[in-house]
Amino acid sequence: MIEVLVANRLTAPAPLFRVGDWGRQWAVEEVFGIEADLLNDDRLARALDACAKS
Repeated sequence: MIEVLVANRLTAPAPLFRVGDWGRQWAVEEVFGIEADLLNDDRLARALDACAKS
């Protein structure tokens, strides 16, 4: 998930909004194996929280 977030920031440096739409346009499922529909606010926030606790 963190790799997806990094790819998103590099290709679409804008607020984390409609990341699923971005994921469909940038072939996230094919590249990272994560369905674009799973790229929602809650999942992204949990991934960031997990990094912050490290």
